[in-house]
Amino acid sequence: LVLAALKDADAHVQRAAADALARHPDAAKNLRALLDLRHAVPPEDTHLLHVVRMALRDQLQSPDSWPQLAGEAWNERDKRAIADVALGVPSAEAAAYLMAHLQRLEESGDMRPRAVHHIARYGSQAVTKQLLDFVRGNPQARDDLRQQLALFQAVQRGTQERGAPLPESVRAWGSDLSRRLLASKNGRDVESGIKLVGELQLADQQGWLVEIASQRRAPEGQRRAALEALVKLDAPRHVPVLASILADAEAPIALREQSANLLAQANLPQTQAELLKILPTAPARLQTVIAVGLAASAAGAAKLLDTIQTGKASARLLQNPFVRARLEAAHLPRAAERIDQLTAGLPPAGADIQALLNRRRTAFLKAKKDVAAGAQVFAKNCANCHQVGGQGARIGPQLDGVGARGLDRLLEDVLDPNRNVDQAFRQTTLVLKKGQILSGLVLREEGEILVLADSQGKELRVAKAAVEERSTSQVSPMPGNFAEQIPENDFNHLLAYLLTLQSKPDKLGDK
Repeated sequence: LVLAALKDADAHVQRAAADALARHPDAAKNLRALLDLRHAVPPEDTHLLHVVRMALRDQLQSPDSWPQLAGEAWNERDKRAIADVALGVPSAEAAAYLMAHLQRLEESGDMRPRAVHHIARYGSQAVTKQLLDFVRGNPQARDDLRQQLALFQAVQRGTQERGAPLPESVRAWGSDLSRRLLASKNGRDVESGIKLVGELQLADQQGWLVEIASQRRAPEGQRRAALEALVKLDAPRHVPVLASILADAEAPIALREQSANLLAQANLPQTQAELLKILPTAPARLQTVIAVGLAASAAGAAKLLDTIQTGKASARLLQNPFVRARLEAAHLPRAAERIDQLTAGLPPAGADIQALLNRRRTAFLKAKKDVAAGAQVFAKNCANCHQVGGQGARIGPQLDGVGARGLDRLLEDVLDPNRNVDQAFRQTTLVLKKGQILSGLVLREEGEILVLADSQGKELRVAKAAVEERSTSQVSPMPGNFAEQIPENDFNHLLAYLLTLQSKPDKLGDK
């Protein structure tokens, strides 16, 4: 009766039947009928498609279901549909099927790296050996650097998530790939090569990385990647490089901020000394970044308070919610008393932000706005964390319908992100066993790996075994200085665009 209902003309009946089969899996009886429905689902019925895919997946959760596939004559569409749902089955049997599938049929788009990632994470030793032979020798990807990089990263991440060391053969592959990327004439490839050098800790490239990081004419993306790679390779050795960029008033402000963050993350006496050296003469925006970084550790927090007490830095830094939250988390003796003494006589902490909100509201109402330009500002500055209409990253809250909040609430959300912080989007700080400090929004756990997103939406992957301490603060990981990051005209265009987002998309289409 349930199998017959899969052929019903009513999609709701089909959905109920597929859901029932998902609850009572039997691959031998159900798989053929579910595959037939999978092939017949109209592309626009995303809800039915989702339910059928989940039902197919659930037929294959038992290890005993996979041998039954061998005795059937599946056509190519069947095989691809089974491979699609096998990605959701965390087992060695599913990995073995995917390995055979890749060897049998060509896959395009992201299916191949997703399958490679699954096999690297769940495959048996014999299957993972087949995988390495396949990805290195696959003619479709051999001469395509970006495909090679995607496949290498899939193997690397899958191996990390199962808690295993990267095999020497994979490291050798990555080393060769990094050299090919660095030799490319494409700037994006070069940047990817620099990042790979840092991830694999290829020490023989350090001199070249120092040169790139220090060159004012080098592309900013490559300089940023080089700084991160140098810290991963040998943070104490490369403190002078980071410090020189931090002190360079001609360097892009974003690059100086990155140098400050990397020095703070290293959490060494010499890196804290460099931060304190530049703090008195840095512009206000950079001072805030330095103060937030110092306050992340007890030693840095104590030095920050001492520096402010001696008059070498402004006490207004202590009114910043990020700085304040980190100082409180440091549990220094008499910290609250000292902060109250140092900030006595200053205008209330909220006075400046309220003045900014009022000023920006008035400017917006008078400005000539361009919604299309605002959409472009969103794509450039916000889509790395937020999603609208299915476009963008799902790190922070989705913003479909956000315009219904009105102008005043939008101004608060963008310019004062710590005023209304959802519990699910609060910042987590990790102290690693080697002393480094990382902060961001926890996105997910993948096996033995924690995945965070920093304030720019960049993913940070940290081995759970490397974490000494984990804490959650009451502040948002969203940048608190957004007003300084984009021109005021662009800000007005952005607000105009956000105000047009008055309704959420249809739930079925958003699945």
